[in-house]
Amino acid sequence: MMPSHGAYALDVSDSSGSEIDEEIMVEGKDEEVVLPSGENNSLGKKMEAQDPYDFSEEEGNGLHAFSEHDTPMERSMKQKKQRHWDKFATWFEKKKIELKDEIKTSNRDEVDEDLMSAKVMISSKSVIINDPREYQQELFEIAKEQNTIAVLDTGSGKTLIACLLLRHTVDQELQSRKEGKQRRVSFFLVDSVTLVFQQAAVLECNLDAEIGKYCGAMGTDMWSKEQWAAILEKEQVIVMTADVLHNCLTHGLIKMKDINLICFDEAHHAKKNHVYARIVRDFYADEPPESQPRIFGMTASPVDSRDDPKEAALELERLLHSRIATASDLKLLQSSITRPDEQILLYPQLEPPFPTPLYNKLYDKYHKIKCFKRIFDFCLDCSSQLGTWCADEIWKIALSEVEAQKIETKNERLLHRINDPAAVEKVEMEIRMIREAREIVATHHYTNPELALPDVSAKVQKLQQFLDSVYSEDTEDKCIIFVTQRYTAHCLAALLKHKNPAFMRLGILIGTRSGSPGEENVTFRQQMVTVSRFRKGRLNCLIATSVAEEGLDIPDCSRIVRFDLYYTMIQYIQSRGRARHSTSKYVQMVEMGNNEHARRIMEVRDSEKVMREFCQKLPDDRLIKVPEMILEGSLPGTFYIEPSTGAKLTPSAALQLLWRFANNLPKESDYSVPPTYYIRPTDDGTFTCEIILPPDSPVLSVEGKPCRTKAEAKQSAAFMACLKLRDEGFLDEYLLPLNHLRAIPKGANAHLSIDNAKANTYPYRQKPSFWDVAGKPVPGILYVTVFGLVIPETMGRPYQPLCVITREPIPAIPLFTVYADRGGSSEVYAITLKSTLELTPNMLKRLNEFTDRFFHDVFAKTFEITPDIPYWVFPIKHVPITENSELDDIFDNELINLVMEHKELLWDENTPHEFFKDRFLLHKISRSRRFFTEHAVAELTPQCEIPIGACTAPKSATIYDYSYFERQRGSDYPRPEFTREQPVLLAYRVLHRINYLDPPPEREKNTPLRAFIVPSAFEVSCLPPSFASFSICWPAISTRLDAYLHARDVCSLMNIDISLDIALEAITKDSDHSENDNAIVVGQKKGMGSNYERLEFLGDTFLKLTTTLSLYVGYDDDDEYQLHVKRMLMVCNHNLFMNAKMLKLPEYIQTQGFSRREWYPRLKLLKGRKSKKRKVLERLEQEKLAEEKRAAEEKAAVAEQDSAEGGLTENTHTALAETTTSGPKEESTASTKSAEVTANDFKKPPTPNNNAVDTQVITATHKLAPKTIADVCEALIGAAVYHKGFDEGIKVINLVVNNADHDKTKFTQWSSYREQYKIPSYQTAVSLGRHLELVRQIEQKIGYKFKYPRLLTSAFVHPSIPLSWENIPSYQRLEFLGDALHDQACIRYIFDKYPDRGPQWLTEHKMAMVSNKFLASLAVKLDFHRHLRKNGTGMVNAIQSFVDDVTAAELAAKGSVDFWVNVSGPIPKALSDCLEAFIGAMFVDADFDFSVVEMFFDKFIKPYFIDMTTYDTYAGNHPTTLLTTKLKEVGCEDWRILSDEVTEKDATVIYSAVMIHNHIFAHGKAHNVKTARVKASQNALERLADIGLTRFLKICDCATARDRLRSLKTRQKEAEKAARLAGLPLPGEGGRNPDGEETGLVEEKLGIEIKRLQEELEGKLSLEVAMG
Repeated sequence: MMPSHGAYALDVSDSSGSEIDEEIMVEGKDEEVVLPSGENNSLGKKMEAQDPYDFSEEEGNGLHAFSEHDTPMERSMKQKKQRHWDKFATWFEKKKIELKDEIKTSNRDEVDEDLMSAKVMISSKSVIINDPREYQQELFEIAKEQNTIAVLDTGSGKTLIACLLLRHTVDQELQSRKEGKQRRVSFFLVDSVTLVFQQAAVLECNLDAEIGKYCGAMGTDMWSKEQWAAILEKEQVIVMTADVLHNCLTHGLIKMKDINLICFDEAHHAKKNHVYARIVRDFYADEPPESQPRIFGMTASPVDSRDDPKEAALELERLLHSRIATASDLKLLQSSITRPDEQILLYPQLEPPFPTPLYNKLYDKYHKIKCFKRIFDFCLDCSSQLGTWCADEIWKIALSEVEAQKIETKNERLLHRINDPAAVEKVEMEIRMIREAREIVATHHYTNPELALPDVSAKVQKLQQFLDSVYSEDTEDKCIIFVTQRYTAHCLAALLKHKNPAFMRLGILIGTRSGSPGEENVTFRQQMVTVSRFRKGRLNCLIATSVAEEGLDIPDCSRIVRFDLYYTMIQYIQSRGRARHSTSKYVQMVEMGNNEHARRIMEVRDSEKVMREFCQKLPDDRLIKVPEMILEGSLPGTFYIEPSTGAKLTPSAALQLLWRFANNLPKESDYSVPPTYYIRPTDDGTFTCEIILPPDSPVLSVEGKPCRTKAEAKQSAAFMACLKLRDEGFLDEYLLPLNHLRAIPKGANAHLSIDNAKANTYPYRQKPSFWDVAGKPVPGILYVTVFGLVIPETMGRPYQPLCVITREPIPAIPLFTVYADRGGSSEVYAITLKSTLELTPNMLKRLNEFTDRFFHDVFAKTFEITPDIPYWVFPIKHVPITENSELDDIFDNELINLVMEHKELLWDENTPHEFFKDRFLLHKISRSRRFFTEHAVAELTPQCEIPIGACTAPKSATIYDYSYFERQRGSDYPRPEFTREQPVLLAYRVLHRINYLDPPPEREKNTPLRAFIVPSAFEVSCLPPSFASFSICWPAISTRLDAYLHARDVCSLMNIDISLDIALEAITKDSDHSENDNAIVVGQKKGMGSNYERLEFLGDTFLKLTTTLSLYVGYDDDDEYQLHVKRMLMVCNHNLFMNAKMLKLPEYIQTQGFSRREWYPRLKLLKGRKSKKRKVLERLEQEKLAEEKRAAEEKAAVAEQDSAEGGLTENTHTALAETTTSGPKEESTASTKSAEVTANDFKKPPTPNNNAVDTQVITATHKLAPKTIADVCEALIGAAVYHKGFDEGIKVINLVVNNADHDKTKFTQWSSYREQYKIPSYQTAVSLGRHLELVRQIEQKIGYKFKYPRLLTSAFVHPSIPLSWENIPSYQRLEFLGDALHDQACIRYIFDKYPDRGPQWLTEHKMAMVSNKFLASLAVKLDFHRHLRKNGTGMVNAIQSFVDDVTAAELAAKGSVDFWVNVSGPIPKALSDCLEAFIGAMFVDADFDFSVVEMFFDKFIKPYFIDMTTYDTYAGNHPTTLLTTKLKEVGCEDWRILSDEVTEKDATVIYSAVMIHNHIFAHGKAHNVKTARVKASQNALERLADIGLTRFLKICDCATARDRLRSLKTRQKEAEKAARLAGLPLPGEGGRNPDGEETGLVEEKLGIEIKRLQEELEGKLSLEVAMG
């Protein structure tokens, strides 16, 4: 079954966790786009055979058709992949049916909700119509104009209103300072030290201002005028306890005229002689109006006692010189703020208090001790309220060893202050009594509590029953139990630990003040740790005192229990406000028959009713209409009808439709943001509304038309937004949200999807164009290039360089390494001399003769030397060589003359033994047997046995037998007459190895080379061993030279000038990867050097940067997403692949390793072994020649017939002319000097050889996957950038991108981007004071001063801020740019720092540098979160929580730079986006100077990554990477992850499945491929852990099968070796073995066995059955 359209296959071939090569992922973390299915999606279409350069839109897509060129391994892999797809498709069809049923059910639920009226939705606490931020915005507008006390329920966001007001005030203050007015500061006053740090943290997270924190504990009472003056100069907002400010005002250290705003937290405290009231009464009231600061108070209720609510509210207004502003109906406000379900939990009437035995024992002796009084009082009351067990337990708590020591120490200090002996005696007596009491308590026998009287009171029993009902099973519910005393909290906690419900995780939260014994001194940090653990779910139940009622930022709870009933309305409102979930319960524990409890409940309810009535009677200008009812028809006559379907859009319906659209967006943000409406009045009394849609929306903001009411303004904006969404194609013809909410261009799938494993066949240039000399005359001037070794001693033999003589000068060739037989190595140099060689007939003859002898003697090959010879070889003296060396001084003419005179050196029995010293000998029959002689050995004769340790051969007992051994025929062949007088020579065998580009294997390093031979079996070459020993390296040198010249051709193709070694690396593909994520290398080619992958890693980043820049400067109106889409189309693999094909780049990609049959020049091979490929091509060529001969004979017959008929026709003349082979028609006049050299000067073959092949007609091909070709494009970009910089890289990009959005006529170099940039008007507009202040702060922190303050401000404007507020765009475009800039800086750093690391390591470690977690943590370290201008309570809370986590992680890390890795919890993407936007802004401000980005990187990012090994495990923690590691550890290779999508109406879900051995092992689903794959990997890891290794290995025996396959191949090699030693034909070469069996059958049997094992690997038992 074929995969469906829109399916995504991940051939897990690069599983670092980054997923950078998935076609569905573009540009990593910020560019994930789910592509729509449709007609243009060609995934799954079977490819037809086609021309490699046929530019079909479908190429690169589809499944894998088998090719006749496929190897058995490739064919097996394709079959395996097809089976996986079939299995996945069958499973996926079932999942589609299941999901559609789920979607239909959820759609019905939505329809039912659509039928609700607006009033019903408000009463059901829905937030569809009115966003809770609307009333906050209106209260903020009121507070800007007058002194205001905001009366709103707990949890309604009063602090956020204060933040808005503070930000507004700070902005005004900065503008005033710019105008030269007096500096003033805002004060945020709180009632406790704890709240100083908490509220300061909130303000720091929300305000871009300098914020100070001060309290009396810091010793502020003694600070001088100068100290406070410095503080006022530095800070813009100060959070402090009110007592500190009152003290400063009293002493004149701070004056009211220095203050522009005072915020009173919990303003209900301002009464009588409270410090709030004294500040206003004593200092504010007498100040002239122009010097009075604005006042803003915040409270849940103006009443904190049992006073009359109305009178208390008026009194609060009078004291604070302010007016209360609130909702017209507090009940209606609950549509924005969830109000809990209130319940009464009755418990039986309690027993009267009574003393316990322990109480009596202690009271009798110690009741007069003053510090024990409170314990005795509590203990007595506790016996009734909690039970006898708690009454005794309190003594254990209060008189623990630590607490008793504290009491003693306190009393001992008194001894130093008194002089009265009687008093001293009294204190000493008390200390002794405390010790005695401590001993009694310590030795008392305590029992475990029983849930019955008298151990546990009825009240506690009722609480226990309630907690059991909540925590009897695993739940996400969180509960706070409110008590009035610390002792109660401790006793209850101790009791509940004994009777703890199964899933309850209990903690205590009490105030920081202590005084009585047992009341531990709780620090603010301890409180914050408890709150943090509660927020994250490590604790799910808190026993808390009043500290949790107000002030501390306690997370929302689903259960609130008033164990001790409240006393005032404020306690009731504040504790109730902690229950904010839609299913929250507020439980009040009431004693049966307790009239006092009943009175309190009635009193607070009556007070709240009075308060509501008071609020309703406030003047209209102090009321917030929350919410206004939005009724249909508010904008009569306004509607839109869709022509094709009749769907009708009205303004009232637009609100619901817009909410549904936002709700359907991918849920990838770190906080949920519904559409937000910002309403503002206009000068003519109307209202306008701007809608801000979530950041994931393709349309971010729309402004409506002016309307007469706020409700109509909202409708108008929603209506306009819906029209825009429909116009841009994000709503369908039924006005429903489309499946894919991003605007993907038509045919995007066909343009982007290429199949990594799908390989096509392309022409392959075996030889570079430098050697294209066929048909060209030999010039009169030739060029000489000398090749030699830098360290010749390491090769182990005497050495003599050689030179290559060419028609054109060889370009500068980089040094490269060759490896000697024994493991030594040396670099090879190539020096092209300035002196040229003038070609004469005699010189040509010398060149031809020596080159012929060179190939014949050293490599046993004879070529037809013709004018088409590409180069000649000449010997060079072993003298120092420079480019200025003269030819006469370096040519070894003595050797050249010797070769010209002798084909070989002859000898006879009279030849002295000295003749054989230091000679190069070649076997007369088996030319591959070559030896370098040392000297004659007088004591040995040819018939002597071979000495121990010397080389030997099969059936060779004597030196004579060994000398005449021939591999194919052994020793059984005719030999020349035996010469007894010939000497025995000590020689060293020359190994058959000629690939010196790779180190020799270990077995060759230890192969014996010393041999004893007789000379009669050999020819004595004229070439000395010093020359021959280096000449043997020529195949390797020639291969590498060809590769460099190929790279030169590519540089010419790309019009770049870079070093050839870098260019060669960019086009080298030395292996394939397996299909699995474990990155197994398949088909490793030897001797190719470094491959393209590292440079591709660098080039990919620069490609992203340049295309980003071209879009940023070319499109100033498109939003970030549209820019992403445009960039995606430019940088996608398909675009690079298609343009590379047009350039014919695949022909130059180096895929062939060293070949001992293909390295020689393009000449006709007359003698020598040919490769199998060459034999095939010979046969094809012979068939071609035969066909041409037949055609020529037919034409000749026609000519004879015409002649017989009496004449030649014109056609006959033409036919004869075509068959004439008389050579060139015209003599070349290209060079006057070359005229002396003709074809007659070249050596002709002695006899015709019908088997000879002209290598120039051989056409080679190779197979390349489209992605490989795209990767090479990126590698070439990386090579250009690495060697020559940005300008050179842009040249390559213009060719391989070839897109109008990166116009190659405009963007020719780096400076072009700045030249094309048009500065937007907002950037150059007049800067306000707050903009200049931001510039100053950034300069202090970063060290860079912005020229454009408004550009800097834009980097800190979140998309949630309406454009009408700032008139500055949000940071999204700058973040798009900064992301690419940051990537470039990071990748270049890690690329340069770790030159030996592979691409997978680089990718994995890059993930740490570019991760959202690191960038967000760095933003916090740089205080960027304080500069960020944002809106939305969810985001504010998320950022604040993250700031706390970063602070805690850094403290715990104790200076370690990787502290950020341990930051837990959600990561606010706004922080990382802001940091990247800042980088982009700095770059633009610096006129596109990349050095400022490098400066920022070096100063603030690099210090965290000095040692990248610190993050070795970072990428490994990614679920997909971790799964890869786990499967690799157990040896499993047959697995992959496949994905597909299912869509029903407006819901789209991606399913990803982990397939192991053709079975679904685990799966995951999400709204995007990336998340679905992660979930699938996580589920697979969990399942692996569940089943265990033993069970898994019963299913997967990949490791065992590999061992068996390895053993089989070893047997095959042994069989081949035995056949060679026995002189038998090798498998596949025909013939029969000694048993008469055709040797071809051996190979066939082995092949059948190998195939059987491979099939066995794929035919495993079902995972489902095996795992039960």
